[in-house]
Amino acid sequence: MKNICMPKHRRLVALLAIILVIAGCATRPVNSVTLTRPVYSSVYNETRDTSSAALARKIHLESITTSGMVKNFLTAQAVLANTTRRTRTIEYRFEWFDDDAMIANPAAYRWTIVRIPAGDRLSVTSVAPAAHVRNVRFKYKMM
Repeated sequence: MKNICMPKHRRLVALLAIILVIAGCATRPVNSVTLTRPVYSSVYNETRDTSSAALARKIHLESITTSGMVKNFLTAQAVLANTTRRTRTIEYRFEWFDDDAMIANPAAYRWTIVRIPAGDRLSVTSVAPAAHVRNVRFKYKMM
């Protein structure tokens, strides 16, 4: 008589595949903007990596700018607008890069959770983690 049950290793593989599909469906899209310009120029080019147009329609990135130095550290400001009729909770972070396009102090970049009321704007700022930093990337995603 044949055993009609799946062998243990096949059941384990099937279970792992189901878990990976569920985890993949649960990931939230992240929108990011990287500034590419000389540090002290007032003109910059944005390189957008927008993975979710739906997210960009709900939470619109109005601007991202860098300003002069604060005690030899560059500062950045991003302005987000909630274009929906309900309060939205998002996560955001700034990532800073040096002249060689190497990420500066990657362990320091944590997601920050904020709420943006319906139809409102939110301005968030960050100061570079080191004096040699010359470029910034801003990322945000829905909670």
